[in-house]
Amino acid sequence: MIPGTIVLLGSPLLAPGSWGGLPDAIERADRAVDVLDVAISDDETPPFGQRYLTAVVLAAHEAKPRPSLALVAHSAAGPLMPGIGRGLRDAGHPVGGYLFVDATLPGPGRPDRLELATREDEARGATLRELLDSGGKFPDWTLPGVITRPRGRAFFEEPLPTGDDWPDAPCGYLRTSSAYEMPARQAKSRGWPVVEHAGDHHLPWLEDPAGVAVALLQLIDQL
Repeated sequence: MIPGTIVLLGSPLLAPGSWGGLPDAIERADRAVDVLDVAISDDETPPFGQRYLTAVVLAAHEAKPRPSLALVAHSAAGPLMPGIGRGLRDAGHPVGGYLFVDATLPGPGRPDRLELATREDEARGATLRELLDSGGKFPDWTLPGVITRPRGRAFFEEPLPTGDDWPDAPCGYLRTSSAYEMPARQAKSRGWPVVEHAGDHHLPWLEDPAGVAVALLQLIDQL
């Protein structure tokens, strides 16, 4: 596809601005493309998913992005793609492609995040459930230069907004860390193009924004 605007959707488990230098790197990659980095800062209370979706639609309304839109979701933003795609389409901004970057894939129906994590990797799902059962929050890790937004059970057990006719546009997957090998395999089994970024980092643009921009644009070219 030839996008008019690349819309970056950061993980709701990370603070706004988690894309680091990637937006600038995409714009420097000799492409006539706009980059809309949606900063989601108001989803601290239920309904988490719907608040995120609404923020994306409002950001698109204000930015008036050029069609077609290429939605790029990182990590925990992935399961929201069907609902966001439906919301943008209803608002007059149809999506031309969906890109998942080290992201959990959406599932049929209205599954919650814990269900999706378990479907993807039973061991990881069991570990997450144990953490939430003990009153803990996830993410429970830290990374220099990264501000996390740990969430508890209410976040992970909330049914997610969905789109019954999704996917309504081509999809692709960019794997940047070995932890997301399983969803990358699932994407490949669905016939989606899959690109692997060299290295093993969940936020590789912190170290190599230019390389990630090239990999992402390569994936978009395959849609």
